[in-house]
Amino acid sequence: MLFFLYLHDQRTLIVFCNVGRGDATYIRIQNQVDVLIDAGPNSLITSCLGKHMPFYDRTIEYAILTNVKKSEYSGYSFLARRYDISHLFVSSPNKVPASYIRLLKQLTYKGTQIHTVVDHEEMHLVDAIMTIETDLKRSDETNISMLEPRLTVSLREYDSKVEVIGYNQTHQADSLLQQDPVRRLFIKIPEYGLPVGTLTRFLGLAEHATLLINNTQITPDHLQTLNTYSNLSVINMASGNDIVYRL
Repeated sequence: MLFFLYLHDQRTLIVFCNVGRGDATYIRIQNQVDVLIDAGPNSLITSCLGKHMPFYDRTIEYAILTNVKKSEYSGYSFLARRYDISHLFVSSPNKVPASYIRLLKQLTYKGTQIHTVVDHEEMHLVDAIMTIETDLKRSDETNISMLEPRLTVSLREYDSKVEVIGYNQTHQADSLLQQDPVRRLFIKIPEYGLPVGTLTRFLGLAEHATLLINNTQITPDHLQTLNTYSNLSVINMASGNDIVYRL
């Protein structure tokens, strides 16, 4: 009975997976298109998808790797043994670890198309719009050759929006912030944190915001900021559970 209820539930599913130290966000858009943003450092991502992705579906249409930290991409190696990944979007890192090169070769061998994001990509997926942006598109960046580019993913469906933050500079979020306010906003904070200024500006974009933190140090400045927002829920993923929402 539960299987048939799940099968006919057309609401978009958002799962912030528990993968330990690292990040992984799974989105199934209206029970049709699968999106995975990062895959964590280990095989825990396979457990998350095993619980939340239909057992008869073994294809992830769109995968994104926000940066070249092992805590974000190593899980893709485990996924490649069980799932097909149609498209993988990556940044253009200056220094590439050998394990990262092996991963791309592994996925390419299985037929994955690799796309390098040099500015931004926008895709219409059913009734949602997914935007992938890189922090190195800004011409005013200093010492740009010394920086490792990261990606940020924004997915909007009707009056709800999911932001998976991949970079942490306030001025680099401007293009994401220049959008219409939404009713519900989910913000996944990267493992290395987010400046208070950027966080404050994001929280002003929604009637209600849900902030998800994982291995992120919350400073007194963060706490002071968070306490001023009555429309904010903070979820600590250190609880060890997958966090699940439906749009």
